[in-house]
Amino acid sequence: MRAVLLLTILSASLLVACGGDDAPSPTASARSTVSSGRTTAPAALNVDADKKDAFAALERQMKYLTDGQFVRAYDEIHPAQRELFTKEEYAACVRDAASVGEIKLKLREAYIEADMLIPGTTTRADALALTVDMTIAGDTDTNTFREFKLDGKWYFTVADPDDEC
Repeated sequence: MRAVLLLTILSASLLVACGGDDAPSPTASARSTVSSGRTTAPAALNVDADKKDAFAALERQMKYLTDGQFVRAYDEIHPAQRELFTKEEYAACVRDAASVGEIKLKLREAYIEADMLIPGTTTRADALALTVDMTIAGDTDTNTFREFKLDGKWYFTVADPDDEC
């Protein structure tokens, strides 16, 4: 039962909300994000070329969370979302996900989701969606995580920053 709860917590910590909105979709040039006072352009995604690196980023991010390295995990949250909460606030939100033991991830599918809304922001970007089997303590669940590539680095998002943080 504990493993199932932890799978849920980890999934909620990393999953991007999939809901749309009624606002018109901005052009690609309007979808840049602001991070530390500078504009960064989202990278063009290619499933075949990017899935290995995006999956490695997801594995690293999960490890940071389960090892209690919340500041490292925070640094890999999409820059548009990091403006919504501090490192300390994020760490307090995800502390329950720590020390779950080894997590095994197996990539089932990778595909592009265009023009995704970064939860809690007005920023939109293309995501590489990774459907994975995630196993903790013998319990396996299938989830889809989204990774966003900016300036050659992969970022995740918190599903609902208002609810989680």
